[in-house]
This record gives sequence, structure tokens and C-alpha cells, in this order.
Amino acid sequence: MTTLDWVLAQGRTLQESTMTATCNVQRKTGQTVYNPVTHQDEPVIDTIFTGPCRVQPARIATAEEVQMFGQQINSLTMVGALPVTMADLLPDDVIAITASLDPGQVGKKYTVQAVQTSSAATARRFIAVDNEG
Repeated sequence: MTTLDWVLAQGRTLQESTMTATCNVQRKTGQTVYNPVTHQDEPVIDTIFTGPCRVQPARIATAEEVQMFGQQINSLTMVGALPVTMADLLPDDVIAITASLDPGQVGKKYTVQAVQTSSAATARRFIAVDNEG
């Protein structure tokens, strides 16, 4: 193992140790199914990941909206991280919090707006918006 591989492995272990919440990543399949109660076609949603995560409000330096990863952020913007092995995260995926040290987060859903990639990533970082905001 090279020094860089060892450093990245240590960084990934450290990052995952800070992911104290558990979440599901959900994605629309592009298919629909008829709901006899609402009489409408509804999207079919798959869970593509279940595991540790970290989601928190984005820090905004001023009361004005700012840019991060090329996305406009405001008070409803969240930033978070998943294990770097979750390489398939895409904009419009939904992060659903299923367990957290903060009971107020459980049940929250956040729509991914942007995903950061890097050749030396220690976590899969993302920007999301609070669906309930």
C-alpha cells in the first residue's frame, strides 16, 4: 500500500466516524405505478443505499444567499457526506434520515442538488435542500 493509499484510508475511516446518522438514498426509477387511492400514476422509487451519513445546515456567512459548488444556497440548504464508496449519488436523489443522534432529523428528507467528486476524496460530499422547509 502506498503512502497516499494509507492516508486516504485513514481519512475515510475518520470521515465515516463522524457520520452518526443513518439514511437511505432513494431514486426515481423512471417508471410509474397507478395508485388506486389517489387515482394517479406515482413514480416508482428504489432505495440504492442504506448506511451512515452526515447532514447539517450549510453555514451562510451573511444573511444573503451565497454560492457553493456552483449552487445557490440559503437557509434551507443542507450539506452532508456519505461514505466515498457511494459513488453513484446523483442530483435529484433523496436522502431520507432513518436514525440520528438528533431526534429532530429522523424522518427528514433532503433532495440532492450537487455532488462533489475528487481524485482523493475521503467522503462523498453533497449539497441538498430541505424538502420540508
